[in-house]
Amino acid sequence: MNRNRYLLSAVPALLGWASLMLPFGYGCLLQATSFWSLYRLESVRFARGHVIPEWYRPLRLRLTCVVMLSLLVAAFFPVPSL
Repeated sequence: MNRNRYLLSAVPALLGWASLMLPFGYGCLLQATSFWSLYRLESVRFARGHVIPEWYRPLRLRLTCVVMLSLLVAAFFPVPSL
């Protein structure tokens, strides 16, 4: 269990760094996918065992949706460079 938690904490940071090496649009898509995947993984693994408080999941869902929407808008409607 400790190894899984360690991976769950380390992999998102590694994906974030990897997304910086991709072209902007692809990096945003990778980050949006990573946020959603992490939310789903947390929901499945930790909600059943009552490891997280009840208020956390709805808050996490809202924040994940806002972040994903922002990343998707940035990926598909980039600001032109000057």
